[in-house]
Amino acid sequence: MIYKEYLEGIKRFTDKLQDEESREIFEARLDFCIHRDLDVLERKLINGAAKWGRKGESYVLNWFFREKPDRREAPFVIFGGGRSGRATIRSLRFLGIQVVGCVDNNYASLKAAEGLEVSSPQRLLRDWESSTILISVADQNIKADIYGQLKDMGIPEERILNIREDYIWADYGKQYFDLDALWPDPAGEIFVDAGCFDGETGRGAAAWAGGEAFENLRFRGGQKQHRRLPKEAGADRL
Repeated sequence: MIYKEYLEGIKRFTDKLQDEESREIFEARLDFCIHRDLDVLERKLINGAAKWGRKGESYVLNWFFREKPDRREAPFVIFGGGRSGRATIRSLRFLGIQVVGCVDNNYASLKAAEGLEVSSPQRLLRDWESSTILISVADQNIKADIYGQLKDMGIPEERILNIREDYIWADYGKQYFDLDALWPDPAGEIFVDAGCFDGETGRGAAAWAGGEAFENLRFRGGQKQHRRLPKEAGADRL
């Protein structure tokens, strides 16, 4: 009886979701709650995003390319062949960024990550001299050690992307704001993203709505947030 009520509750919830895409995202996340396999979840979300024509974003990469525009055309090599590295490879591919290799100090035991051979870091000096090296591991201490290792190998700092997060998340399969609740009225309601950081989530919500919502998008934050907002954002600053 309890299971029946549980399943009926799930059905009532999914019936209230705004579209088929949202229902597929919910079902993928529900499956994760049962099986606890993040790799499977992320593959489902990426496949669904591609199916519905979504174009993901990564605020980390947006920042990196703004700071180092010469790195936009460089291929990426991921340092980290574990779960974090696999997730980053999937995200970069979804974003249309070329990933040419994966390296790890434990390459002999890891073998492969998302179809890429996991190689020795020495290949960075031999085969990928111009690549951007993205460190993608969960442990912050190991991440710091890898950064020092790369510097000791003579790799320039401008080629290394050492992210604070475990891995790159491409904002696929994600609805940051509840668009049904925030849909603007015909009079032209103004949506304010308070605490907007660099404005990525607000612009992402506008893109998700296909131009039908958030027609009047404003950002609100402190002076640091204003400096992070790119000039090409196409939004007013408060």
